[in-house]
Amino acid sequence: MKNEAAAVMPSTIAPIVKIQLDRERTIIYDWAALETLCELLPDVNPLSLKFWDELRPKHMPAVLLAGLRSEDPALTLERCRELMKGVGPGYILKQVLKAWSESRPETKEGENSADPTPETRLQ
Repeated sequence: MKNEAAAVMPSTIAPIVKIQLDRERTIIYDWAALETLCELLPDVNPLSLKFWDELRPKHMPAVLLAGLRSEDPALTLERCRELMKGVGPGYILKQVLKAWSESRPETKEGENSADPTPETRLQ
């Protein structure tokens, strides 16, 4: 019976993506990050298929902060904005989207086929 339960439980962890800001930092989008994102952006649902369509540049510090908090729980939104200054938006977006896309749940073939990855939405 114990082995059956173990077979059902997933053994995956949230993917880790590195980003160079003031130092090398780690972006992780796990459930805690989603909760942080909901607190920071209460009008945006990160589980919605339209999540990336609803975001604006002013939202990116919150999206990045949510992914960085697992490594640095004391990091604030203001400090995250400071870390982003002078860093190319394309680089930040690339790393955030990589972490976000790798965190997406896998779907069965054809399921959510109308939900492209964030990369294709932003093209």
